[in-house]
Amino acid sequence: MQQHLASRFSACGVSVGGRQSGASRSNFRILDGRVLTCRSSFQAPKFSDFSTSVQTPSGEKEKAGSENLSAKERRKLRNERREELKATKEPWKEMVENKWLSKPKKAKGWEADADVNQLKVKGMQWWMIQTTRKYENQVAEQLEIVFAEAFPDREFEVLVPTLPTKIKLKDGTVSDARRKIFQGIVLLRCVFDRDVYDLVRRIPRAYDFFGNLAGVSYQPMIMPAPVSHINMENMFRQIKEEEEDFLLFKEQCRKELEEENRLTLEKERLALEKEILDAEALQLEIGATIRVLSGPFTEFTGIVIELLPDVEKVKALVTVFGKDTPIVLDVEQVEVQAAALK
Repeated sequence: MQQHLASRFSACGVSVGGRQSGASRSNFRILDGRVLTCRSSFQAPKFSDFSTSVQTPSGEKEKAGSENLSAKERRKLRNERREELKATKEPWKEMVENKWLSKPKKAKGWEADADVNQLKVKGMQWWMIQTTRKYENQVAEQLEIVFAEAFPDREFEVLVPTLPTKIKLKDGTVSDARRKIFQGIVLLRCVFDRDVYDLVRRIPRAYDFFGNLAGVSYQPMIMPAPVSHINMENMFRQIKEEEEDFLLFKEQCRKELEEENRLTLEKERLALEKEILDAEALQLEIGATIRVLSGPFTEFTGIVIELLPDVEKVKALVTVFGKDTPIVLDVEQVEVQAAALK
């Protein structure tokens, strides 16, 4: 065991049992495999072996060692250099303060997670704004006005995604009403930063973004998350397909309405022709069925039994209280309902 330790120490340049190894000299006593004492002959260099050179403003080099200059003299020399720098350059205190103030401060911890300005590197993205239901269009209009006034040089786009309803009205036309794809959602496309975040939060009925929870429990916030390009492409594709189907549905309804109008006009024409033919066929003659239009026997029906063309009157047989009663009426008081049976 002692030989093994001796070989290990000799490999490191240490002598064991008084033997020298390398440039150093150390004495160890080993008893039962334990090192009892360790004494090295290495000594650290003294501070007097080193000297420092000081560059004065005049360009001369002065050697100031610990044995040449005292602490008071070194302090005096340092103060003189500072005074000369004050006269030639900007004061060092102000220089340090300006440098510290101009240096951007990096947020740490939850503040770094809740830093909205880090979203600026994502570029132009779609962001979802949560609004009150049934007020999506009002919020979108207000957002367009406020954003254009606050950031006139920025490119942006506001969208409330909707689809046609395909509702046919009673008159045969198609309703232009549209239904919203997402209730209470307004989409904004822009480069996002803290200014945009604060601007949107100040708009009435636009109270938050869709994203991930950030911050701490006593000061939580929603870190906005951009909508993926795949989802936006699928939404635009759906809108395009629905618009094409709506145009086909509208064209079909227009053709059906035209066909219905044509059939209606044709029915009216046929009915008018029938009335004309019936009027020509119905003549006031003996045996014709008439209806009384005025007088005490209004709405009574009877049968013509005699014509009095000299006085323009007719004699008809009307049923009154179950009995056939002959009455005389003016020609203008009667209307022929049916021709006489032949």
